[in-house]
Amino acid sequence: MRVREIGEGEFLPDLRPLFAEAEVRAAISQLGTRIADRYAGETVCLLALLEGGAYLRDRLFIRLRNRGVGVTGTNVRVHRSMAAGVLGPPVVAPLFVAETLRHLEGAHVLLVDDICDEGQSLECIKRLVSPFARSVESAVVVDRTRSVGKVFTPTYAALTTDSTEWLVGCGMDLDGEYRELPYVGYVSGAPGLAQR
Repeated sequence: MRVREIGEGEFLPDLRPLFAEAEVRAAISQLGTRIADRYAGETVCLLALLEGGAYLRDRLFIRLRNRGVGVTGTNVRVHRSMAAGVLGPPVVAPLFVAETLRHLEGAHVLLVDDICDEGQSLECIKRLVSPFARSVESAVVVDRTRSVGKVFTPTYAALTTDSTEWLVGCGMDLDGEYRELPYVGYVSGAPGLAQR
């Protein structure tokens, strides 16, 4: 975890656990088994939405390989800006569109991300990939089960929550920090979904 100095007017967020490390590890292991069963005898391309999707991608890659599934991987950077507390639409790196899509022709693609809130980023990438891929499914560490504004439901989720707190760990971050925590926690006092 990156450590930064706390400046005047800043506070050290109060991190509280939501899912303990052992619970996350067990859930991801079970998720890996379900996905390996789905792609038995096949090859699947793990397409990680960066930065957060790298955490789950790395863990699934190992589990799928250990169960005999052929695995390839690539990444896509999706950016969403926030203005006045409102998230903007997903913007996909142009290099992904130009270089990567043609390599997914006829492939089974598993979109991998840290969290599915309303699902706009996952939906955007699925729309881009679907015309090229044989199949497109998705997996996340955490799926928020709230229904307001939700446009996408992942095929697989290791964990689910209806919490509206700002979540960190296992790929999820707050201003680039806490992404590498081995558990899922929430930051007390951080803007949650209700403020977005």
